[in-house]
Amino acid sequence: MRLDTKRFALAVATAWALRYTLCYLFVTVAPAEPQAVLSFALHYDLNAPRDVSWAGFAGGLLISTA
Repeated sequence: MRLDTKRFALAVATAWALRYTLCYLFVTVAPAEPQAVLSFALHYDLNAPRDVSWAGFAGGLLISTA
């Protein structure tokens, strides 16, 4: 049995894009909660304002999926 690399790559890219989209929506709907969790986990103050836009979403999705 061989691994079909094209189908595997497509499945991974699809799963990653879905995860990224859900995370982006969560940050858009409730920005304080993810910020608090990351600040606690990274031991870093993340209180700077964030730029949330459709262009930022599309660019981040393309870069992170590629």
